[in-house]
Amino acid sequence: EPSKQPSAIPSVQPSSIPSVGPSRQPSAIPSSHPSSAPSEHPSVSIWPTSMPSEKPSISSQPSISMRPSSQPSENPSVSIWPTAQPSSMPSSAPSLMPSSQPSAIPSAQPSAVPSSTPSDGVVYWLTTSMTTYTDEGVCGPRGDDAVADLSPCRNGQTIKFSFEGTPAEPFLDVNGCNYSLILYHECIPDHMSQTTTLTMQKQVTLPNPMPAEGSAQYIALADGFRDEIENAILAILDPETQTVTVTILNIGTNGGRRLVDRRLQEGTVESQTTVTTEITCEESCAGVNTTESASALEESAAAATGSTVTGSTSESVIASMEPSSAPSSAPSSQPSDQPSTIPSVPTALERAFLPTIIQSK
Repeated sequence: EPSKQPSAIPSVQPSSIPSVGPSRQPSAIPSSHPSSAPSEHPSVSIWPTSMPSEKPSISSQPSISMRPSSQPSENPSVSIWPTAQPSSMPSSAPSLMPSSQPSAIPSAQPSAVPSSTPSDGVVYWLTTSMTTYTDEGVCGPRGDDAVADLSPCRNGQTIKFSFEGTPAEPFLDVNGCNYSLILYHECIPDHMSQTTTLTMQKQVTLPNPMPAEGSAQYIALADGFRDEIENAILAILDPETQTVTVTILNIGTNGGRRLVDRRLQEGTVESQTTVTTEITCEESCAGVNTTESASALEESAAAATGSTVTGSTSESVIASMEPSSAPSSAPSSQPSDQPSTIPSVPTALERAFLPTIIQSK
């Protein structure tokens, strides 16, 4: 007959035959020699152990833990489906077998090693008139051995993509067509700088009497009006493309008419505001309507400062119409149909030989 309470210390040599009526309470200290036969009703834990088992059992229906272990498995499973989130630490070597499904979220860092297969960008560039290519046979999208038309690039051009065949890699295969040369050009954007100068008057309240011109009080008063006008105009400008400077020209008292407060009087402030606007054009800035933009700026500045515009001038300089700082040594075979409005300035060497050149003629 078994005891009603289990022993506090288990036996060093447990019985080879299990008890017919086991105790209801387990031993406080587990046995150092567990049973060789697993329990028919094992306990289920929702908390995994911090260390994996040295001899894990193999189950036909493995359990899924809501909290994974802190130690990785020595034999991890392999999935054929990529994760929805890219890894924060990608592997240094690319996968031998890439997944068939791309990641739903692209990596924030592009690959340092480009793929051997060109992207759709090259496919598109081959179709544009800005690309020169040499194809094998007649398979290019613009016929055999197309040449780029760079006439729209009034400011010059740069090569954005190039491929030139080498003995090791003579061709680049794009959609089944072999190319030994691909040069894709981009036009250098044109640039225009527009300077608009506005003379404005504003009704203000001045101290009575007015401080003497040039005194510290007068300078402080002028600086206050200047900052007020400048801040009002800055609020209507684009800080990335426009800058403004304000100069106070005069502070007048309007004949000295006093207000209810005898310490104040009516007056006017005359200021000069210069706004410089930098404009970038894809091809040429020659068609930009500078008159319209100057008129719009004049109206906005008057409304923002509460002033009346008494004078306005606007000048613009277009980079493509400026003389080159480094002219070519040979004249162009195709002169421009729109010559520069500003003639080129001869160098010191040209000025030295200019009289000799004129006499020889």
